[in-house]
Amino acid sequence: FILLAEIVRAVSGQRVDEYTREHVFEPLGMKDTGFLPPAGKRNRIAPTEITDGAPLLGVVHDPTTRYMGGVAGHAGL
Repeated sequence: FILLAEIVRAVSGQRVDEYTREHVFEPLGMKDTGFLPPAGKRNRIAPTEITDGAPLLGVVHDPTTRYMGGVAGHAGL
């Protein structure tokens, strides 16, 4: 899926988060689905895990994806 996201970027010129928002989520009316949720939505997000004693809310749980800016083909949605 990491490679798939890179193929999307190479073909469309958009990162996978931008591409999926524009071509998948918005056309389907999915207003609460996407990567990198804004702070205003974090109170509605279930924590994915506890890290260093604090719940991760709206932050991808995969450490590699965090290093990639929170957006990857295999995690972060």
